[in-house]
Amino acid sequence: MYSDKEILDRAQKVITKLKMWKFLKNYELHSNTGFCYCTNKTILNIMNEIQKDYDGHSGASMGITMRNLHKIAKFKNI
Repeated sequence: MYSDKEILDRAQKVITKLKMWKFLKNYELHSNTGFCYCTNKTILNIMNEIQKDYDGHSGASMGITMRNLHKIAKFKNI
């Protein structure tokens, strides 16, 4: 079992590998769907890759992870 920090660290590595930081930084999150009910194909691909790296995500933990990644991306100097 990984800690929250380890899960987020692993997810950040996936975003870096996929070269998706700029996409996440510019992504406009829809307030009525969030990440859990998102239908954007790129976001779904990112979440699938994160899930492949760590298969312990529930829908809620993936949503929280994606929210944290989105916030991190906003502060990255890309």
